[in-house]
Order: sequence, then C-alpha cells, then structure tokens
Amino acid sequence: MEIELALSLLAQGFKDFRLDALDLSPVLIERFKDLVSREGLGQHVFPAVKDLNFLDTSSKYDVVIANHCLHHIVELERVFDIV
Repeated sequence: MEIELALSLLAQGFKDFRLDALDLSPVLIERFKDLVSREGLGQHVFPAVKDLNFLDTSSKYDVVIANHCLHHIVELERVFDIV
C-alpha cells in the first residue's frame, strides 16, 4: 500500500513528501526495503522496524495511516491519543 501511495503522489506531481513505513517484523521490513529500492523510492519511503506499542511521540506527521496493524496494539487508546 505504501509503494502505491508513493507512486500515486509522484504521478500527481508531489515531490516533497516522506513516508515512514513501520512494521514489527524485521523480515518484512527487509523485503520492503528491497521493493522501495527497486521502485526508486528511496528518497520518499523510509521503512523501519518499530513496535507501535512503544510509539515515539517526538516526531510530527501530517497524516497517519494504519493498515492491517491495529490488532497488534495493546493500548489502542494510548496510540490514538498520541496521534
């Protein structure tokens, strides 16, 4: 989904954006990094291993998207409060 979003933004002329793509699985993140590289999206998409149960609140985002992950979050209300 993140790749499609990035490609869509570029196709619409948006050039100044950053997508931080977070997942708990190091294996999935490594696969995703390869795909980001193959698609030439390394300047826009930044995959990282992160447990959203320990979400860092120091970063600011314009948009937050949760895709197939909410069932992994123990304190969902806490994460919603942070967002």
